[in-house]
Amino acid sequence: MHIYVRLEDSMIYTNNRKNLMSMKTTTLLSLMLAALPAAAQNGITKAQLPALHMAAQSDAIIDTPQGTLYNGLYRQSVGYFFGTPRNADGIAGAYVVGNDKVTYYIQNIFSQFQSGTWVKATLQGDTLYMATPQPVYSYTDDGETIHIYLSNMKYDDERQTFVTDTENTTAKFVVRGDTLKQVSPQLLGMTGDSGEWMLYGDYDLKIFRNQDTVAEAPATLTTERYALTYNDENGDKQSRLVKLGFDGNDVWLGQISDRFPNNWVKGQKGKDRIIFENQQYFGFKDDHHVYFTTGEREEATDPQTGKTGEVYVLAPQIRFDLDGDGYKSDGVMFTNWGKKDVNFRDCYEQPRLEKFVETPQTPANPTPVDFSPYDSDDKYGTFSFILPSLSTTGEVLNPDRLYYNIYVDERLLTFKATRYGLDEDMTDIPYSFTDGHTFTASTTHSHGRIVYFKEKVGSYYSHIGVRAIYRGAGESHGSDIVYNDGEVTDAITAPIYSRQATSVSYFDLTGRRVNTTQKGVIIKRETLPGGTVRYQKVSVK
Repeated sequence: MHIYVRLEDSMIYTNNRKNLMSMKTTTLLSLMLAALPAAAQNGITKAQLPALHMAAQSDAIIDTPQGTLYNGLYRQSVGYFFGTPRNADGIAGAYVVGNDKVTYYIQNIFSQFQSGTWVKATLQGDTLYMATPQPVYSYTDDGETIHIYLSNMKYDDERQTFVTDTENTTAKFVVRGDTLKQVSPQLLGMTGDSGEWMLYGDYDLKIFRNQDTVAEAPATLTTERYALTYNDENGDKQSRLVKLGFDGNDVWLGQISDRFPNNWVKGQKGKDRIIFENQQYFGFKDDHHVYFTTGEREEATDPQTGKTGEVYVLAPQIRFDLDGDGYKSDGVMFTNWGKKDVNFRDCYEQPRLEKFVETPQTPANPTPVDFSPYDSDDKYGTFSFILPSLSTTGEVLNPDRLYYNIYVDERLLTFKATRYGLDEDMTDIPYSFTDGHTFTASTTHSHGRIVYFKEKVGSYYSHIGVRAIYRGAGESHGSDIVYNDGEVTDAITAPIYSRQATSVSYFDLTGRRVNTTQKGVIIKRETLPGGTVRYQKVSVK
C-alpha cells in the first residue's frame, strides 16, 4: 500500500459527523471535494468555489484593502483539510497594513480553503488582535445565502472535535518586522451560521518573507546530457534527459522537471559518489514556494484504521553511488511545495543517471487518458494522452527527437494553419510544441498532452488516435496508433487513407435514395477504402 502524505499523530473528526454532514453548507463542501481530481486535493482554491455572494453589508472583505501590500510571502501552519491535519507549508502568504498603520488584513486565513478574501486585525504595541467571528465567504444556493466564518475554536470536552471558544474570541499574532506569528493557542476554525465546525482551519500560523535564494550555475559550466531513469509515485518506470556538470567538487543537475526547466540543483562530488542536499529553493510558482527536496520511505500505521503502509518522509540528502558509467540511488527526490513535509509535484524514486547516447529506437505506445467528442456549440472536441518517455526496449528517448501524429479513423490528420490558427500546416507535432489553444501540455503529467480538434469525431468520424514517432540517430520509427476507444492499429501495416471515398450515395430522411439536386436536408453516405461507412447530414438549397 502506498501513502503519499505524511500520517499525523492523530486524525480528528467530529463525533457527530453524520449530523454535521447533513448540514447544507458542509454537504456542499464535501460535494466540491469529491469532484476534485486526486492531484488537486491539496486544498480548495477560489476557482473551485461557488460565486462569491456580494450583496450583504456584513459579507467578507473581497477587494484588496487600501494600504501597503505584502505579497508572495511564505506561509506555515498546521491546516485541516476536511477534518485531516497536514503541514501547510510553502503556500503564498499575503497581508495589507492599512494606511492608519494599525489595521492589518490577512488574505486566505484558511490554508486549505483559498477564498481570496481578507480578515481584519488591529495592532496594539507589537500584538495583532483579531476579533472573531468574522465573515470569510458567502454564496447563494437555491435562493438561500450560505455564510462561512472564521471563529476561535478549541477542543470539546471529549477532545473529539472543535467547538467555538466563547470565552476567548480573539486570536492573537505577534508582529516582528515583516513576520506575523500566531501566539493564541486556539484553532482558527471555519464555522457555519450556527457556529459548527466545518472541518477546515489552521493553528500555529506564521507568515514571513522567504530568505532562501535560487541557486545559479556558473556561466562557464560545461554539461553533458544524462538519462535520468526513475520510478514515479505509482511505481511506473519513467525517464527524461537532464544536464549534469562538474565544477571542481561542485556538481550541478539541471532540467529535472518540465515545470522548472531553468532550475539547478547543487551537489558535492566525493569518492565514487555525488550528494545533493535537501531543501534547495526553486522559486515562487503557482502561489507556492517550490523546493528540491530529498526523501526516503518508511513504514507507518494509520491510527484511525490500524492499517500499515509506506510513506514518503524527508531525508537530509540523497546519495548517488558510482555505477558503471553512471550513478544510482536508492533514495527519493522531489520537486516539492514547501520544505517541511512531502507535498511533491514531481517524484523520482530510485533514480539513476547514465550518460545519454542517441540510438535508433521505436517509441512505446502512447496512453490515451480522456476524450470528449466534437461539440457543435463549442466547435471543438478534446483528446488527451501521455506520450512515451521510453522505447519499446526500455531505452530513454530524447524529447527533441520525439513527435506525434493524430489520426481520425484511419486518416492521418494535418492541422491546417488557416483552420487552427497556426503559423504553418502541421502533421508531425513536436513533443514540446504548445500553442495555448490547439496543443497544450497537461498540468498533471509531465508527458501528457491535450489536443483540441475541430474534426467531427463522435458523429462523422468514429474515433481519434495518436501515434508517437522517434527520429533518433538519423532513423524514424513509429509506435502503433492507439485510439481513444482502446483500439490499437499496427502503424507499420495500417493503411493511411485519404478522405476520398470509393462510393458516395444520398438518401432522404425516410431512407429513399435521391440525387443531389433534391432540395432540403438529405443524408450523405460515403464508403471509404477498407469498408468504413460514414453518414453526414447535408443541406441542399
